[in-house]
Amino acid sequence: MLKLQNHQSSDANPEPLIAWPGLHNLRLTLLLSLLVFVIFCLFFTGAGAITAMHSWRLHLFFDFEPGIPYVPQWGVVYFSMNGLFALAPFIFRHWQGGLPLAVTLIVETLIASLVFVLLPLEAGFSPHSDAGLMGDIFRWAELLYLDHNYLPSLHVTFAMTTALAYSRRCRLAGRCIFLMWALAIAASTIFIHAHHLLDVVAGIALALVSMRLVYEPGLRTTGQVLRVKYQVLGDAS
Repeated sequence: MLKLQNHQSSDANPEPLIAWPGLHNLRLTLLLSLLVFVIFCLFFTGAGAITAMHSWRLHLFFDFEPGIPYVPQWGVVYFSMNGLFALAPFIFRHWQGGLPLAVTLIVETLIASLVFVLLPLEAGFSPHSDAGLMGDIFRWAELLYLDHNYLPSLHVTFAMTTALAYSRRCRLAGRCIFLMWALAIAASTIFIHAHHLLDVVAGIALALVSMRLVYEPGLRTTGQVLRVKYQVLGDAS
């Protein structure tokens, strides 16, 4: 069991950061995750299909960025976002606890997809040369993003949003770990040439704004609903 503890618990009876949610909550959380994934696929690929209908493109990257080396080993960090997502059922435990995060990710997807359509970008990186076995493996990361869907980087937005959501449930050590994890994922998008610096900055900005305007109100609403629910159950028992 991890010793990173929920900062909302008392020191005398600390709640573990990660615990088994039970099969019922696990199934419902997986269904919620599937909904987020389906919406992401529909709007992300839809934005790519729309921009493919014309050739107007913007170049929003600095002159030095094409010289950034391609380091395929960073693909390990890039794909680690799957592990970050996988922690959700075991951190929130109850599917209602993960609902604000799911709604926030959906809103971010909708906003980013609109920006993709309005501001289709052209990548400044050259095609990758043969980088050996590691390059062949992690070049599969290119399947997770489409041409011109660059700013904001949803990979960065999702990683930062998820890390910040988890950070609300743990102490300083846990918050630092999740923040460093998200920042490492953000760096990986640059070193595997998936995104440029402005894409990353815009992705982080979208995450911060969404946390303030979507996640926090959703968290308060969900908390109120759960308090009423358990109060009613307690009165009935």
